[in-house]
Amino acid sequence: KGTVDAEPVYDITSPVFDEVVIELDPKYYSGKTFTISTENNSEDNMYIQQATLNGKEHNQFWFPHKTFAKGGELKLFLGPEPNKNWGTAK
Repeated sequence: KGTVDAEPVYDITSPVFDEVVIELDPKYYSGKTFTISTENNSEDNMYIQQATLNGKEHNQFWFPHKTFAKGGELKLFLGPEPNKNWGTAK
């Protein structure tokens, strides 16, 4: 899947920022903002340990555009070693 599919998705990778707030244009989106934030972000902590999407555990390495369009928050918890169990849900 990708962003050109009928139901596009966004892949989640390790961020290079602590927080970004995306303002959503009300002409196209029902939400006001979509925030991506991190915990323990540093040069050494580059691996996603776990994630929450709108306050709920999120164990997929992607999320759908329809979720993004409603606004909300993706929070990424980072650490120094890969968590091979994160991102394995289908």
